[in-house]
Amino acid sequence: MTYAAQLLEIVKSAKGLDTDAALARLIGVSKPALSDWKHSRGSPMPQERVLQLCEIGHIAEADRGYWLTGIQRDAVTVTGVMRALDAVLDRLRPVVATAGMLTVVMLGGYALSSGAETSQGIHYAKWLRRMMTGIRGLWRAEEHCHDTPIPV
Repeated sequence: MTYAAQLLEIVKSAKGLDTDAALARLIGVSKPALSDWKHSRGSPMPQERVLQLCEIGHIAEADRGYWLTGIQRDAVTVTGVMRALDAVLDRLRPVVATAGMLTVVMLGGYALSSGAETSQGIHYAKWLRRMMTGIRGLWRAEEHCHDTPIPV
């Protein structure tokens, strides 16, 4: 199932809609346009529509990048680009993002506790700050986690 089809189904379910035609009316597009997006025919769904659907479907802002990237992934035909986008999507999956944020919160709690006064606590506080700078920080932090055990 394409990313566009998944997003459309999520929104239909969230709004209690039974048909694609009802969803097309809700977002102000024709049913054939919606069908083309759903089956990756023609141009990919415009970013404005992806964001509109995320808003209507009550999808968290943090997860919208996943859907924007996934919709673009549906339209790609070059194998190397597909693989690169798949790698990005693996890191952006909403479940992964939730687990990553839970890790940030736990480590933040440690860094701000009495352990923050030690050099190791300062190390983790700096690491936490890097993680908060975005996905690149998360990638570096993930690699770093494998090298440094987290104290209990």
